[in-house]
Amino acid sequence: MLSSHEFIQVMLPPAHILVNSLILFPFARKKPRKRFAYIAFGSILPDLIDKPLGFLLYHSFGNGRLIAHTLLFNLSLLLLCVYLGKELWLIGICSMLHLVEDQMWRMPDVLFFPFLGPIRKRPSMDLGRRIESVFAHLHNPAYLALNVAGCIFLSVLIYICIKSES
Repeated sequence: MLSSHEFIQVMLPPAHILVNSLILFPFARKKPRKRFAYIAFGSILPDLIDKPLGFLLYHSFGNGRLIAHTLLFNLSLLLLCVYLGKELWLIGICSMLHLVEDQMWRMPDVLFFPFLGPIRKRPSMDLGRRIESVFAHLHNPAYLALNVAGCIFLSVLIYICIKSES
């Protein structure tokens, strides 16, 4: 049986979006389409940057937590978003929350980069092994519930956004 920290470490993008949407719901009720778009984007921004970067640098899916998973990057992003104005702060906050959801304190070389030295290379993982590691968690009810709820939430959110345009 997997412990609770193991299922959180492999949160899929819809689960990140769900958790952050629930946390920031009070701030998204006005102008929900625009604000939920910012929440969704910020929730997965670290992975949108680091997963491809890790693959390009190391030709592996095992090194997907790099620059965008650092405290320095996220604090800079938050300050930039606050400076640029209005609702953009949601992007910075959600990107910071992503670090908590990924339990980055367990990888201090990444979280505190460059202050603790270089980010150490993780074991290589090809795409097949990465997919296998995600599916290995499916027997954990908490992991399954969180990610299924995230997929349902994201589907409903997309449907509402499309419907409100017509």
